Amino acid sequence: MLEQEQQQVLYGTYEAQTNLIARPEALAHFQAQREHHEKTEKHNKENVSHVANHSEKQSSLHSRGNSRDKPTGFFSKMFCFSTELTSEQNPDARRQSFNTNHEPQRNVDESKTHLSSATQKKFQWDALTEYTILACIEHLDTNGVQEPRLFAVSADQDDVDMLRVETGVPLKEDMDLHVAAATIKDRMRHADSPFIPISAVQTWIASQVQAQEAEMKAHLRVDDPNRLTQSTNSAEEMESIYIAKTTSFAESNLKKILDHIKHSVSEQRAKLVSRFFLLLGDIAARISITQMNSHNLALCLTPSMLQWDTHASQALLVLARMTAFVMEMIDDARLFSESLRKYHNALM
Repeated sequence: MLEQEQQQVLYGTYEAQTNLIARPEALAHFQAQREHHEKTEKHNKENVSHVANHSEKQSSLHSRGNSRDKPTGFFSKMFCFSTELTSEQNPDARRQSFNTNHEPQRNVDESKTHLSSATQKKFQWDALTEYTILACIEHLDTNGVQEPRLFAVSADQDDVDMLRVETGVPLKEDMDLHVAAATIKDRMRHADSPFIPISAVQTWIASQVQAQEAEMKAHLRVDDPNRLTQSTNSAEEMESIYIAKTTSFAESNLKKILDHIKHSVSEQRAKLVSRFFLLLGDIAARISITQMNSHNLALCLTPSMLQWDTHASQALLVLARMTAFVMEMIDDARLFSESLRKYHNALM
């Protein structure tokens, strides 16, 4: 269902929009990331299958009375009922055999558990999940707006999984900033629905199409009575045109998206989203210190924020649309920070 919704962000759009934000290095990065993920997943499954198959093979050899043929190397650990080791005259050897022989099976079970837990981890969008994200945002706003490469630096996943937050209780002052940032991404990525609904992206896409159509009409020039030639704009020109036309927060796409979330999800979610973009806009405004502009932040956060499906058809094209969306929201938050703060404070 989510994949179908994400595919809809491609409908009615122009290929030129992708060229503005889908930079080659970004696409190459995510393509390599996806290939590495698929290769690792395939390798893990092959290992589990390999160990399980050899376990069954060794059991079969024992049932045919081949226990006297003691295997060597790794497979000696799979030889569970060797006559030599299960002799009543050698209980220590029997005990050692039992512990050793069960190790590979435990590894199989642990591998299966690891694979399943990675796919089954889900968070409900309840009060605790929302407060966990909010507590991390407040912690970063207080202590981390001048931290270089926030959201780009990885944190230990064990630290992220172990983080526990009590509603109404702020994070400790000495909490690692990158663990807090990674926790935000982790909760968003594994929530039961995207932090920002895909319908909000579709709303933004529709406004972009209308704006580009108006821009095309404004830049049509007649070189020949029977031919119209369309002028083109670079990414920088398109951004300057948008900034020039968007003179207030009320006219911004961020305001439209927040209103959409307020009515389609909840006012509480709109308040949380606006608070997050306030933080991101502040980080982007300090680029000389943070080394993170709106484009860098969008690259790091879009896959989690919108739960990008890496295995969907045209996945990179979908990611390009999503990244452009998040980047514009951060730019709006940076440009209209005071108005956005007033909007945030007015929400319940």
